[in-house]
Amino acid sequence: MHVTWDASADDRTVGYINYRGVALPIKGVVSYEVYRGFSLDNLVLVETLPSGSTSYIDETVSLADANRVQYRVDALDLDNRTIGIPFFSNGTKSALLNREVLIRSFGARLGDDSYWADADLDGDGVIDFADFLLYLKMSGREK
Repeated sequence: MHVTWDASADDRTVGYINYRGVALPIKGVVSYEVYRGFSLDNLVLVETLPSGSTSYIDETVSLADANRVQYRVDALDLDNRTIGIPFFSNGTKSALLNREVLIRSFGARLGDDSYWADADLDGDGVIDFADFLLYLKMSGREK
């Protein structure tokens, strides 16, 4: 199975720091973590790839399971993780994430880098705190 994703906007040099007169580059993304599972509740880390990567060959998934397997690719820098939007191996977004769901804002933080999900994830017709809690669970950030 050939899995592809768009590189993070921060997959580049994001700044410089001067050290003894030398400008040292600060990398944005240092690696990508690829997770795989049959549901969002059982995603497991299958590979860590270097910055600049935009694809992964998964040789363990059979063709019979190809349309059931879900992936998530997280971008990591030195002290932060940006949780990717789960998607099926055919590139479509996970059924639970049927809209453009993530707004990367710091408006609803829980003392770490948890992000608010701008979507009705529980299907009750209202975007509320229950959706935020479900997002935390889906993203593995539940405390």
